[in-house]
Amino acid sequence: GIQVLKASAMEDSFTERILIQRDRELIGIKNVLRLEAVLRCVLFSFPAVVSFCTLSSYVWLGNTLTLPVTIETLAYINIAYFPLLIIPKAASGFMQAKVSLNRIDEFLSRSEAPTITSNVERENNTSLVSIKGGSFRYDSSKNDDADAVFS
Repeated sequence: GIQVLKASAMEDSFTERILIQRDRELIGIKNVLRLEAVLRCVLFSFPAVVSFCTLSSYVWLGNTLTLPVTIETLAYINIAYFPLLIIPKAASGFMQAKVSLNRIDEFLSRSEAPTITSNVERENNTSLVSIKGGSFRYDSSKNDDADAVFS
């Protein structure tokens, strides 16, 4: 763990790698937040802009704007407004899911850790470690966390 890193004086290189990855992640988060802000601004102004354009087009085409037509048009625009509010959250969720999937894919695509093999040759399938004349004691009257004693 961390003790091995400290003992090997590798802290600085790992800190540098972590900071580089952190900077990449912060850039991605900034992009997601910018996209979400733009989409919220557009969708917040959506009802007013669409209402103005629709009613202006209706008058520009030579029709007379009456109260029933205006109320009906505004009702339809209001019905369409609420589902469109979900778009920024959905876009943000898709971006976050993409980042998460990329992380998982990168992790799963890494090569396996190398197996550690011993260069010690064993003769006649003997053990590498053996205890001769040793004894083992375990005090079963104590709780499960009692220490085993080797001598």
